[in-house]
Amino acid sequence: MAKPIVRYGIPAAFVVVGFVVLAATGDWVSWAGFVGAGFAVLLLNFFYRMSVEGESDRDREQEARDYFDKHGRWPDQQEQRAREWRLPEGVATPESEKDER
Repeated sequence: MAKPIVRYGIPAAFVVVGFVVLAATGDWVSWAGFVGAGFAVLLLNFFYRMSVEGESDRDREQEARDYFDKHGRWPDQQEQRAREWRLPEGVATPESEKDER
């Protein structure tokens, strides 16, 4: 629960302080500094999350490769069954002719 507070609370606090400073003093430069710092922290959090998520993608890909090495197929690939031939009714085969004799 603390992570979203840190992830979004700190940038929001900077933006709120920026608006409070703007309302109290009318100083646009201070407002821009606080709001810019808030957005910078938010972007840093976003890019950090993106980089950490990339690691899990690599881990899943490596697990899939290990599965392929062990089983000879990809995990999401359906196992292929042997072909089952079905002939139309009434077709003579060597086996059926042998049974008739």
